[in-house]
Amino acid sequence: MATSAAPYIDLAIEETRRTPFTERISGMKLSTIGKIKFPEYSGNSDPKAHIRAFGLAISRAHLNDDKKEARYCRFFAENLTGSALEWFAGLEENSIDNFIQLVSVFLKQYSVFIETRTTEADLWNLKQAPFEPLKAYINKFREIKAKIANLNDGVALAALKNGVWFSSKFKEEMSVRAPVSLDDALHRASFFAAYEEDVPNLKEQFLASKNAASKKTSTTKEAPTKSQHSYAIDNSPKNKLSTFDLNKHCNFHKRKGHSTEECPLRYAKRREGRKKKTLNKMNSLQLQKAIKNQKRLPTKGLAR
Repeated sequence: MATSAAPYIDLAIEETRRTPFTERISGMKLSTIGKIKFPEYSGNSDPKAHIRAFGLAISRAHLNDDKKEARYCRFFAENLTGSALEWFAGLEENSIDNFIQLVSVFLKQYSVFIETRTTEADLWNLKQAPFEPLKAYINKFREIKAKIANLNDGVALAALKNGVWFSSKFKEEMSVRAPVSLDDALHRASFFAAYEEDVPNLKEQFLASKNAASKKTSTTKEAPTKSQHSYAIDNSPKNKLSTFDLNKHCNFHKRKGHSTEECPLRYAKRREGRKKKTLNKMNSLQLQKAIKNQKRLPTKGLAR
């Protein structure tokens, strides 16, 4: 059997009519104050920052009459959204009679989102990580610096020197050529950060040009010429299985595995020795032939 939704509707309407404001605030008739855009608050940001933004916006209306208190309260409540609006609607009826009371309960409710005041200690505690880019560190340094009122230039410069990674080129720069001011240091840091970003690209270009040059100059491996001899031993597994014997010793290689008689180096040296003997014999015959030819030549310049 279906039940009527009327009681729930009536209850919802009654809840929307309830207000935490007293009759002095909610019953006052207010006129428009022109096109002023108020900031909205949904319950997940710094409440103090919202109150400052609201104060700046409503100050443009130049309210100075007896309706000022009501205007502040109602305009503030009208720009609450989401969970913040639900919180406001759940406040006790007739509990808010002025703007100070409204701000007090508002700050108490959302105090968890209040940001702590940034000090010079936050700047001093900021450190560059080992592999953190200089640009990222400097950006964080600037953000913290901007939140500190009346920042001492000398303290900020010392904090910058202290926070930069010990092996950074920028730290070396500040040690060798001390900055005259914080602005001077941050200006130099921007150049070092830009160079740091360019290094990977420059390295890639260098390697690409180096590889291209090596490809042009590389040549295929040439076979030994007639005047060159190779004494390399075939150490392939196939050769080792067929000839390797721990009971044999080679005097040429001074190790076990094959005998001196079986050593390829022995035969290679023998061949080279025979070639040298043949070459020496040929040179000797050519020299003897040249001497004989020299004796057969007629003499010149003899006196008659």
